Amino acid sequence: MINFQSIKSGCTINCNIDGVSIQGAILHIGKINLDEGYVTAWICHSNPDREGDPSPEKYGMPYSWVFSCNLDGTNSGDVSDIRIIEDGLVYKQNVEVSEDLVRFLRFSDSSKVDIIFHLKSGVMDEFTKYELSDKPGFIKLTHFSKEIGKSDKIVDIRLARFVRQATTALVKKYSGIFEMNLSDKDIENIHNNFLAFKNGSLLRLEILSGEDILQGYIRENYTSGKGTLHNSCMTDHLDYLELYTKNPSQVKLAVIKVNDKIHGRCLIWKTTTGLEVFDRVYFAHDWMEKHITKTLTEKGFVSVNKSEFNIVQLENWDFKAYPYLDSFYRFDKETGRLLALIGNHNMLRNTNVTIN
Repeated sequence: MINFQSIKSGCTINCNIDGVSIQGAILHIGKINLDEGYVTAWICHSNPDREGDPSPEKYGMPYSWVFSCNLDGTNSGDVSDIRIIEDGLVYKQNVEVSEDLVRFLRFSDSSKVDIIFHLKSGVMDEFTKYELSDKPGFIKLTHFSKEIGKSDKIVDIRLARFVRQATTALVKKYSGIFEMNLSDKDIENIHNNFLAFKNGSLLRLEILSGEDILQGYIRENYTSGKGTLHNSCMTDHLDYLELYTKNPSQVKLAVIKVNDKIHGRCLIWKTTTGLEVFDRVYFAHDWMEKHITKTLTEKGFVSVNKSEFNIVQLENWDFKAYPYLDSFYRFDKETGRLLALIGNHNMLRNTNVTIN
């Protein structure tokens, strides 16, 4: 427990956010309401899977999470086990991590090492910009000199080597505060994933049909994240999905996988004209929506939003329960036709809907 009346913004803490351990975070205290006995504060940290409301001051950290609790630290909702670190971690100032490198760290198994780019570990601390290198498996580190007003030192280093050296130094330097156990296998996976990321093979598109479609709706198959994929009302409701699984010629499911974990999905419908259109994209991270749209377009599929008139003729349509449909929700029970965007039939916009 901590007493918010006795601490100041900028202190370093460890805590849990929504069940995830966060190390070396910085606390920013916002509004303190003494009359009602609560405080609003932000946890500024480096874990992309717990990205929330932006803090007014992030102290050089890339992400933040807002919460409210009692002044004594109790009843803090999704934030728990807040511990102040007396001998706090030292953060690099004005650190810039390129968008592509952040993207790799975000959806790969390397997301947990994101924090090492923001901590002073004694390993290449003078560099304040990190980005992808043209060399396979390497990142580029840049030092900006204020004296001469430009970059004066650039180094290419293997990402896996930098991760190993930095984490080893951090664990040694901040013993009891910073903990990260990376095995040789973990380092090898980081290297292999990074190479695959650079050549575009890390993200794998699969087109599922029939009973295989169910795999795209099971939560335990998803990567971590807070996007629409996890919030979909059809996730884990497999009993509602016969309309998909019993019509393999008309309905397929596109999924994007990384290391066998699903990062995004969307339905593909075959219309009566033979056109294959893809529906709304559900994603773990927001940038994945554009990636899936681009990938499917390159493969010849058409966005449902770019085709004015679409009809799908189902082969089977008499089911006890029906799924929530984003676009083809106008349903003719007599003919088994689904219409997108137009029509005046019953709507499949609720789970387990009854069709008369």
